[in-house]
Amino acid sequence: MLALFMMALPIAAPRSSPTPPCVEPELTVTAQVFDYWHLSGESLATASEIVSRLYEGIGVKIEWFPVLKKDLRRRGAVAARTPSGARIAQMTVIVLTPEMAIRAHMQEGVLGLAAVPEDGMGRIAYVIYDRVQRAAGGSGADEVKLLGSIMAHEISHLLLGRGSHANAGLMKDRLNHFEVRQLAEMKLEFSELQADQIRRTIENDSRTTAAMAHERTLSSVDACVAAVAH
Repeated sequence: MLALFMMALPIAAPRSSPTPPCVEPELTVTAQVFDYWHLSGESLATASEIVSRLYEGIGVKIEWFPVLKKDLRRRGAVAARTPSGARIAQMTVIVLTPEMAIRAHMQEGVLGLAAVPEDGMGRIAYVIYDRVQRAAGGSGADEVKLLGSIMAHEISHLLLGRGSHANAGLMKDRLNHFEVRQLAEMKLEFSELQADQIRRTIENDSRTTAAMAHERTLSSVDACVAAVAH
């Protein structure tokens, strides 16, 4: 048994046309991969596409920021830094080396982990790639496809919160070899309840971010007015 853990401008219409129905805006969440394993660009692109397709199925778009390659394997090596001024993604998926998983005391058999807060949206998830390889080899699954599905599973923990494992589907926590193959082939899906909760989490996070940005804008305006007044 293998375990997956939590850690636009308006366009005028002819007057004779009926009023179009309201369409909800597309929900978008940003994500980025920090790759310590040094996977190929093709493998990471395929895995990310699998995540995107699973989320598109529930009405969520994932905007992927460029992959950051990290290097802590060589003694004295320094991790690559995020360019100054670069946008920070809402969620980060870190692909760990075996040594990093051991140092973090991650239980044997655990393929991924998500850091889930008490409340709100989580930000960081982990995948242990050598374990993904072993799980794929032992079950006859494609390791890159399995990587993508596990990334989707762990990202879902960040959006669903604590206690989000299920008895079936994409969020099942313990998988036999047959279920690992199903996971890799995207045959395990979200329940309607999970999909609704994921969308609500993204909506709430977007509102909070927008409110904070609005407050910062107002503060800047107040500062400018004060400066002019003096």
